[in-house]
Amino acid sequence: MGTTNIRPVVHEVFKEGTYALSPAFYTGDKAKQSHLELLVTKYLKDETITPEEIQHVYSDYKNWNPLTRFYSIPIISLLAMYSMDKPSSSWLKPY
Repeated sequence: MGTTNIRPVVHEVFKEGTYALSPAFYTGDKAKQSHLELLVTKYLKDETITPEEIQHVYSDYKNWNPLTRFYSIPIISLLAMYSMDKPSSSWLKPY
């Protein structure tokens, strides 16, 4: 799995005994959350997610094992759809 500034882009699925997200996500420990988990938190708080944030996570998918791809790509797809529906989304701004 890729990392940026020590923070992983995603956590490997089932590696830490949890489903699609790490224990840090469920305990709210932002310092140990992956970039994907931080975006899920923004989604749950109805905060803006930029296309660049989604692209940052998605661009690392080739570094993930198949099971992590299987669980993470649908989450990224949901986040992308959410981002496009936000009125302040830069997806909607003309070039």
